Amino acid sequence: MELAAGRPAEAETGALRAVELAQSLDVAPDKAIALRVLGQIFTAQGQYARAHEALAESVACLGDSDPYELARSKMQWGLALLAAGDQEAGQSRLQKAHKILRKLGAGYELAELGKVLAG
Repeated sequence: MELAAGRPAEAETGALRAVELAQSLDVAPDKAIALRVLGQIFTAQGQYARAHEALAESVACLGDSDPYELARSKMQWGLALLAAGDQEAGQSRLQKAHKILRKLGAGYELAELGKVLAG
């Protein structure tokens, strides 16, 4: 919400707190979601290397435990790569996310991702 309100520093602080809390409670899925949000914030700020790190860790935290959240993290990672100018890697991550979402029947996310993939 802070990011959408034009307060990226506050958004980053909140996301970092969420990552720390999830880590202290040893709750990997929550940590992965917080890292995905952090990656989204870094992408919006043009901090692509930091976004890459946060999103890679998000995907690693999830493993195969939650395919839906894994697809969302891969989707965000793909978007971050596209924003950074890496079209090939970005499209690859988006295609992987699309495959998972299609298998899950996640209609809303598929529609959103379809818009991105269509250009």
